[in-house]
Amino acid sequence: NPRAVIACDDTEPGITIKTRGVTLRGFEVEANDIGLRLKLASGTTLDDLVITGARIGIQVDESDGNMLTAINVRNGEVGIEMKSANRNVLRRIRIDAVADVGIRLSNAWLNTVEHATVNGARVGISLADGSEENRITSFVGNECGTSGVKILDSSSNTVTTSTLAGCAIGVSLNTADNNTVENNRIKNSRNQGIALYK
Repeated sequence: NPRAVIACDDTEPGITIKTRGVTLRGFEVEANDIGLRLKLASGTTLDDLVITGARIGIQVDESDGNMLTAINVRNGEVGIEMKSANRNVLRRIRIDAVADVGIRLSNAWLNTVEHATVNGARVGISLADGSEENRITSFVGNECGTSGVKILDSSSNTVTTSTLAGCAIGVSLNTADNNTVENNRIKNSRNQGIALYK
């Protein structure tokens, strides 16, 4: 079945959700700046979405307890950005041809990312700015220009059963305490499989 397309040509997000308990399913969003934004949203389900061309595909900002499943983000700079966002679940995510970061967590806690794939970004998944107790499992990062997974100034996160192939660095930890990286497959790294700084 063809998807309904929401197209936004200006600098506003294609869709903004600022409430509780919304379900959005089966749309394609075309936008210049932010494709879909959750702001102070909770209990929201985003399912079976395609987002193309947006600078940031999905932005989850100060939003807790949301479910994002079966989402495909293409082009732009960042696939999914989570800022001060806690206890969200990202499952079956595919991100292709974004220039900067596939999935970026900043000051984000207790989130789960599982069965996500990022192809060709600079960084596959980035955890920074005090992101803690996040769990990344069954992630696939292919041909990431800097690193498949980058953990910076963040602690107590887990990366497990993931595959990082053809990245400059498979997993990079910088000023990152008490993180667990186990049962992963890192292959064909151009520089290092695992790099630890500070």
